[in-house]
Amino acid sequence: MHGDIVSLAKDLWLVLGDMPADVPNVLIYRKGDRLYLLDSGAGPIIRASILHVLHDIGPVRSFTLLNSHGHADHVGNNDVIRLAQAKETHHYIAKQGWPCWTRPPTSPPSSPR
Repeated sequence: MHGDIVSLAKDLWLVLGDMPADVPNVLIYRKGDRLYLLDSGAGPIIRASILHVLHDIGPVRSFTLLNSHGHADHVGNNDVIRLAQAKETHHYIAKQGWPCWTRPPTSPPSSPR
């Protein structure tokens, strides 16, 4: 169910998205004193679940946010990086995903007159 936290393995959590609503899953992984978040999803339900896992994990040395691409449904909760209890933070986006942020907006095609 949307926002559910599923423990996949030791130190690996899946936050379930809502595919009919086009909200992707989020993956959280801890390796020692490092924490990784793959995509941050969108909306308050996913955000609350991410923050719940971060709170349960507690302080870490390093927090890394990885975005697969720049669509709003994958980066909508990226500000959680500021809330992570970490001495250092890092943010990366896949090179293939960068054009989503750097491409100028396009206008819809004009309708024929």
